[in-house]
Amino acid sequence: MKTILIITYHFLKEEEIGSQRVRGLYRNLPSFGWKPIVVTSSLTEYLPKDKLDYVYPLTSLHPFLKIKKIMGFPDNKGIINEISERYVPCSSVEKKNRFQRIIIRCTEFLSFPDFSSYWVKPAIKQAEKLIMEQKIDLIFSTYGPSGCHIVGSYLSQKYKIPWIADYRDLWCDNPVYSYSKARKKIESSYEEKILFSSDYITTVSKPLINQLKKRFNDKPIESIPNGFDERILLNISKPENFFSIVYTGRLYQGKQDPEPLFHVLSRLIKNRDISASDIRIYFYGDNDLWLIQMVNDYHLQDIVSFYGHVNRADALYAQKTAQILLLLTWNDPEQEGIITGKVYEYLASGRPILAIGHNNEKDLKYLLEKTGTGVHVTSNELLEKYLFNTYKEFISCGLVSYSGQEKEIMKYSHYEMTRNFVRIFSKIERENT
Repeated sequence: MKTILIITYHFLKEEEIGSQRVRGLYRNLPSFGWKPIVVTSSLTEYLPKDKLDYVYPLTSLHPFLKIKKIMGFPDNKGIINEISERYVPCSSVEKKNRFQRIIIRCTEFLSFPDFSSYWVKPAIKQAEKLIMEQKIDLIFSTYGPSGCHIVGSYLSQKYKIPWIADYRDLWCDNPVYSYSKARKKIESSYEEKILFSSDYITTVSKPLINQLKKRFNDKPIESIPNGFDERILLNISKPENFFSIVYTGRLYQGKQDPEPLFHVLSRLIKNRDISASDIRIYFYGDNDLWLIQMVNDYHLQDIVSFYGHVNRADALYAQKTAQILLLLTWNDPEQEGIITGKVYEYLASGRPILAIGHNNEKDLKYLLEKTGTGVHVTSNELLEKYLFNTYKEFISCGLVSYSGQEKEIMKYSHYEMTRNFVRIFSKIERENT
């Protein structure tokens, strides 16, 4: 059995959608003749009580993260965001956002490139110990955070072991990159230096390949989509009795826009095409003041509920009991290929997906059409027609119909994702023997 050393940061946090890609790899690699060894972070100052085979968590935390814990801030929210929410004495979303931008500019070099920098040295030390103890055939690191690629680069150069750098999200080209142009220029150069020693780059969609090729055109780059945990399919739940629309996960202000949904629904309710007593909208995940304010502006507070951060099991249950699952795509036409891991969980839910966004998301539209799992609407007119028709169907049948194609859906399981990765692993191994 071949051995692959996986460098990843959020592995132990099963709640995080960002951990699912590498957890799926870890679970399925032995079926393809590969033993995974994982170096990761404990994400706390303590080691976890439950140990997983060949998983080595490290407790090193950046001082800022320790301060965050002392102040009682939630793990899944940024320090600056949380300070502005709690301590900036104003109700204006715009003023809070302005405060956040100022603080980010003033502190942007305090944790270069990010908070995982404190974890890098312990991770290298642990990985070197593992390399001394056994033969490692490949190194695989996944971004983010940046520390994973920094460790992968160092080990690959020092020990001459082939290295695959995986981008779940982009680094400096990420659409939510919030630092100044000066920092971005410095950090982009640093990223290119780190990736110089990589043998192969993987990412999650074809549009992201195009972006990566602008900077790494001398590297082989391939797209392997995220997938879903096949075990999700085993849990069957009945959709609830409301015409419910469910969103799970974080929303990014200025990047994803729920306003078309609120605008169209308020009009349908006002025109009595939809009864407010029949409809419910549920948001699961940490969302900020701007979203609550938008709901209030459209006078929809009686039908919209916010559940905050919930555990993964509750999020999956909410997906399976929804009449419709809401997906909000990136609203910048220049940013293609942002197909989050949540999309694939939605595929496994057995419920229809309503994606709202601009025309440029060709990959997402293809995915929904190919699997028969939903629609992608790009105008208020199309959205109104969809909501009106599905509501009438719900009133008539008590259920919004679902026509997902199981054979096509299963192509996006973690097992099939792993098969695609193994094909690359085998190719690199052949080239280096």
